[in-house]
Amino acid sequence: MPANPRAWVFPSPSSASGHVGELHALYARIERAGGARFWFHALRNCFIAVAERESMPPRSLTERLVNHARPGDVTEGYAADWTVGQLREPAQRIADRIDAPMNADAPADQAAA
Repeated sequence: MPANPRAWVFPSPSSASGHVGELHALYARIERAGGARFWFHALRNCFIAVAERESMPPRSLTERLVNHARPGDVTEGYAADWTVGQLREPAQRIADRIDAPMNADAPADQAAA
């Protein structure tokens, strides 16, 4: 494990890299638990769609948040110096917008949790 396991979205104590590398084996379990077809790339697609439809961050920031920024793009090179702190707030805002429909029917004390 890396010294800071929070450095990975999906840390793994059994992986040499310290993070989950191949997730396809988990699809069937997730689909059974959730009762619907699932694939991880759909999470990225949803995130981008919400960010773009809600006109939240500039496109260069959306691309950086989903790691689609191209290293050879000169303009992106100037705009890409986003710090983790600068990325955290817009990412959380997008995540909150994705969660909003699920929390709409929850009692106030559960929605805040």
